[in-house]
Amino acid sequence: MTEEMTYQDKKIKALFDLMDINGNNQIDFHDFIKHALYLKKKRRWEDDSKEFKEIMDAKSTFWAILTHKGGVIKEDDLPENPREPSEFKLKYKHWLKFWDNVREEFATGKQSRWLLMVLVSIFKNINATGGSTIEEREYNDYLDSIEVPGKDDVNIGNLAEQKRSEAWNKISRGKDYIEIDDMFHLLQEWLESDQPDPEMVGDLFATAGYKTHWE
Repeated sequence: MTEEMTYQDKKIKALFDLMDINGNNQIDFHDFIKHALYLKKKRRWEDDSKEFKEIMDAKSTFWAILTHKGGVIKEDDLPENPREPSEFKLKYKHWLKFWDNVREEFATGKQSRWLLMVLVSIFKNINATGGSTIEEREYNDYLDSIEVPGKDDVNIGNLAEQKRSEAWNKISRGKDYIEIDDMFHLLQEWLESDQPDPEMVGDLFATAGYKTHWE
């Protein structure tokens, strides 16, 4: 008999499914950089533009951490710049192992080098302008790039926009931006909440709140 998934397991699986853009039950590097390619096209960046290079560097760094801490890469030391990131495939078991490691590291109360790199990488992966804050437009671009809401989502059009706006107001706690300290608390809430709680706004961060994938 299959053990029932916990609330945490459902959230982690939901985020995996969102990141698995082509639906082949694994996250590859092309899935992972879709946001960067989306921004490149939307903002008409050149391959050698400063903005495109910066966001690709952020994604390559985060990909290196994911594949290392998820057990895809076996090296003793964290690879800063994997030579061929496209060779690595992140299956669900790797994704789960990565987030287990993050949760365990958070539980120690310490901020190790690699955990700080995770936090900064998540922030930089959404912060398209290279500034010190994430604004609502940048967050919406990120959601659009990974097709949230998806094509089959019933809550499309004006309702989706309304729900997305409501979620942003909760995530940003009424501000016009998210700073990296805010990101730390959002990630902590997402990792620690073990049941639905409207006060734990970190749970909204992955899906904008209008489609609760783990209910």
